[in-house]
Amino acid sequence: MRNDLLMQRVIDLDQAVAVITERAARWRAAGLKVGQVTWRDEAAPWPPQFETDRARVRDPDSIGVLISGPADAELSVVLFRGGWADVDFHNGLNDIGTLPAAAIDSAAAFGIQLDQWVPRVFGGDFAAPLGGDIEQGLRDSIAEADSPASSVRAAAGRRLAAAPRIESIAGVLHRLLLDAEDTGVTSDTAVALLARRDLAGLRAVLAARAVASDQGTADQLAAELDCDPRWATGENGTELITQLRTLTSDTDPEVRNEAWLRLSRLR
Repeated sequence: MRNDLLMQRVIDLDQAVAVITERAARWRAAGLKVGQVTWRDEAAPWPPQFETDRARVRDPDSIGVLISGPADAELSVVLFRGGWADVDFHNGLNDIGTLPAAAIDSAAAFGIQLDQWVPRVFGGDFAAPLGGDIEQGLRDSIAEADSPASSVRAAAGRRLAAAPRIESIAGVLHRLLLDAEDTGVTSDTAVALLARRDLAGLRAVLAARAVASDQGTADQLAAELDCDPRWATGENGTELITQLRTLTSDTDPEVRNEAWLRLSRLR
């Protein structure tokens, strides 16, 4: 039985393909292999066939692309017009899983996520330069971080946390992590930052936890740190512990202390 008969039309998939095409030349020049985009037609009989010719698809409800890199690393992205994606990867024998795909409400937002996923799987050398649609998407999300609606602020936090490089927007993320009105904004932003699995995301959450004056906010941040899914597996747990140890030498004493506190709880 099909579960997507009433899928909303949130994203223009033709625009999303244009986003992939804009990046494909740069990815290939850097040494990645980019497969043909595939289309699924909602109007086609079930089970669906995946087409590479857009002209054969009357009513597309999803697109997919496979990107391959060194050491047999692969990133598989399937974007649905309803505003979500299935993102799977493997990078070496022990680094296999899915990546978060939150707040994809436009082709531009999809581009921002792509520019986070690619360097996550293939390494920092494949990070995109800021500019064009990425820059505009960041500006829009920064503006939405000040929205009176908590749901809009939470969505902005998720999008900003997925930006390729978050150092330049650290202040906005810090404010969202310490949202004074809704710990849901705190939670969504923290979860998205930790899902990056990098030092910058972890540092941002630790920095907010260290200075949180509201008990509810402090407890929420502590809960998200405690529930980081990397604790569930040995390999990724080691990755998280290594990052915490690195942050015990951070230039910010608040971050250093919070990292030491997290590590002390493991003993």
